[in-house]
Order: sequence, then structure tokens, then C-alpha cells
Amino acid sequence: MTVLSVDEYKAQGNAFFKAEEYDRAADMYTKGLACPDCSIAAVLFTNRAAVNMKREQYGAVISDCDNAIATDPRAPKAYYRRGLAHAALLSFKEAAADFKMLMAIKPNDAKSRSLFENAQKEYKRRKFEAALRVETVSFFKALDLANFTETIPELDLAPGAPVTLDYIKALLDFFRADDRTLPMRHILQLLTRLRETLMTETNLVDLHIPAEAMATAGPRRVLSVFGDFHGQWYDLANAIGRVGFPSTEHRMVFLGDYVDRGSWGVPVFLTIAAMKLFAPKSVIMLRGNHETNDMNTMFGLKAEITQRYHEKLSQGLSEVFAHLPLACLATVGDVDRTFCVHGGLPAPTTKLSAINAFSRTTQPPSSGVFTDLLWADPSPAPGRTPSSRGTSFQFGPDVARQFMEGNRITQVLRAHQMVEAGYKHEFPQGPKLTTVFSAPKYCDFNNNKGAVAFYTGESTGVEFLQYEAVPHPQRPLPMMAANPLAALLQQNK
Repeated sequence: MTVLSVDEYKAQGNAFFKAEEYDRAADMYTKGLACPDCSIAAVLFTNRAAVNMKREQYGAVISDCDNAIATDPRAPKAYYRRGLAHAALLSFKEAAADFKMLMAIKPNDAKSRSLFENAQKEYKRRKFEAALRVETVSFFKALDLANFTETIPELDLAPGAPVTLDYIKALLDFFRADDRTLPMRHILQLLTRLRETLMTETNLVDLHIPAEAMATAGPRRVLSVFGDFHGQWYDLANAIGRVGFPSTEHRMVFLGDYVDRGSWGVPVFLTIAAMKLFAPKSVIMLRGNHETNDMNTMFGLKAEITQRYHEKLSQGLSEVFAHLPLACLATVGDVDRTFCVHGGLPAPTTKLSAINAFSRTTQPPSSGVFTDLLWADPSPAPGRTPSSRGTSFQFGPDVARQFMEGNRITQVLRAHQMVEAGYKHEFPQGPKLTTVFSAPKYCDFNNNKGAVAFYTGESTGVEFLQYEAVPHPQRPLPMMAANPLAALLQQNK
């Protein structure tokens, strides 16, 4: 194996970073740091932090920047990237402290001052709102649809009228044509019905596909499982066009993260909501870590609503998000007992019954089963280790195996992480745990494919459909308008 100099490792890492080969870039920086004569450790740590910004592993960014600052207390990029990572984790007090140090190092830099002022402003705003927070009346109890008169006749739902397949097709046509904005009346009709439907479901939803149904389905799909879409409506429409609509024979599980980052979070959520209302027992909508208030404020949904909808929609969506189930156990004939979740697995001794033992109609706590289901990630390292995201844990194959064996689970399908092929088998030596990500060309600057996991009546295991991104209209990303800190995070600088 060829051993390079520190400068050569840095140069190769930079070339891989420019080529968007982030794993290889991180490997080069790590090898450079391991050199006994490494004299540019602060630079390599901050460069690796830039890689972790691209991966949205903000806890790892902070760790790398801590090491860079320990080596060079006046490393400006380390304070800059650590401040952005703190902002991504909604730790605005810590972000302001980092940007204040950046100002001290670069006293005449207007950008540094702007970052400090925005972080300080956000910290004070959240502190003030927390002090004033009171229990609010349900948005839907106070809702009067008579206040919203603008209507599209083919999309107006009379009381008691069902959502039909024709309605779903009309909704797709509406969103596709000239990038139009759905009137609030129709949005609220869908959200009201969706909330009522979700309230009947438990935290852990059971979905059973009998062996007889598998036998009669033949090559047709009996189950499709979708990962993150993050406001990429045109890619959602393309995926539906490829796998087909839901029915009593074709079940669908959506693993969450419908909104934020992309420009069409509301249309994504409403399209899936309409399919859920059309086939409520066949479509399962799970909650992701982005179906939460803090993430929506920072990563774009609230800005999207401000730009294109009625401001009160934020409260209505927040209330619906809080009713989304947290996991699904899909029993697929005699093939698999598949656990579907957005993020990952809780502590290895956790029983499935524990998922139904708490109320989900809140914002997630700082730790525990609820948070792990939304945030945890797999890792090749054994045990439960601190998360590179800064929230929840990473879990190794041993943790996954113990949890799965203890709950008689044969397969885990989860989302939460962008993977280049659209899907990734996390533990090649077992157990069977796969990441599914359905947003191709994520955020318009990654080169990843999207994928959908599926079973047909003839499947002996899960299969995958991959697809490329499709063209979409140019619309300013809402996250760019959320605040300057969010704009920089969108660019993953």
C-alpha cells in the first residue's frame, strides 16, 4: 500500500471533495491526520468537518472542529463550521459564541458579524417564546372552512364524499400544471380528514399481507416502501408513476421526512395524504425527524408556508404531524417480518410493546425510544455510540441483531440518510437492515439516485427500484429564505 505525505493526503482529499466523493475525501483527511509528521492537523480536521457538513453529521462536525481548535485556537474555519453545526442542532447560544470568536479573529468581516447577530437573535427569540408558551387550542377545533372560499371544483370535497382515485389523479395534474398553489380550502379538507384517520392508529402499526394474497398477486407489487422525499414533489410523482397507486392489494409505507429542504413540502405531504385517505388501511404514513416544529422552522417548511400559503397552516400541519405513527411492522406472507421506521432502533432490549407505551402527540423529547425511532443511525461499530448527528445514538450490528431477535424481526427498512444508490444494506454480514432514500439528486446538488423498496407476490426477499431525478420548475428554496444560517446549511458549506 502506497503511503503518501501529509500534503498529498490533503490534496487527494480536496480532489475527492470537489468530485463529491465524500467517503473517499474523509478517508484521505483521516490518513493525513494519522501521519506522524502531521503539521496541518487543524486544516485536515476542518476539511473533514466540511465533509461531515455535506453528510449532515453535525455532531461529527463539532467534534472535528473541537480538535482543530485544540490544535490551533485561532482557526477561523473551525469556529465557522462549528457555529453552523450548532445552529443545525438548534443550539443557537453555542452558535453565537462561535461566531463571536470568529468576529474576534476577523474583526472587519461583515459576514462574521451577520452570523453572530442572527444566531444571537434566534437564541433570544426562542428563549422569549419558551417563556410565553401556553397550551393552545386545537387548530382543527377552531377551524371554519367557510372562511376559505377559493375553490377548484374537481378538488372540492363535500362532507362525506370519499377521496377517489380520480381525485388523486386530479390533484397530481393540478400540482404538475404550472407549479400551482392549492387553495387553503382544499388543503384543510385533506388535513382535517387525515388527522381524524391518524388518530385511530397506534404508535406501531401492524400491516399484514397474508400468504394467500402473495400467491394470487403473482408479479404484481404487494408492498412498496418509500424513504425521504424532502419536498421533492416531482420525484414523488415520478416514483408513484413507476410503482402505481395504492389499493387493497398494493400497500404502501412512507418512512417520513416529507417536508423541509426542498421547495414542495406541502404538495408532497398532501399527495401522500390523499392516497392515505383513498386507501387508509393500505397506506401507512410514518413520522420522520423533520415532521417536528424546530426542524420546520430551521429547514424550510415554515418559510415555504410563508411564501405560498396562509401562515396558520404551520399550526395545522404541526398538529397533524404529531399524530403520525412512529413505526410499522409489516408481515409479508411467509417471507419477512419487516420493521419499518424513519430513523433507527432503540436500546437492544426494547420490546415492540414499548413503542405503544407513550403518547406520540408531542414534540420528540431529547432522548428515549421516541427520539431513537426518529433519529438513530446504523454504524459498523458495535454497541450504542454517540451519534455523529449530535442527537440520539448510532447502533452497531450487535444491537440490531439483539433487538431484531428479541422481537422476531427478520428485516428492517429505514430512511433518514442520503445514500448514493438510493438504498444501502448497512450490515453486509447481517442482520438484514437497509436504508431507503427516495429523493434523487438530493437538494439539487448531490448525485444520488432515489429508490423504493418493494415486494411482489413472487418475492423471496425485498427488491429495489432505482430512479434518477426528473426535471422540475425553478423555485427559490424556502430554506434559503428561512434565515442566513439556514441558507448556509442548505449550501452545506
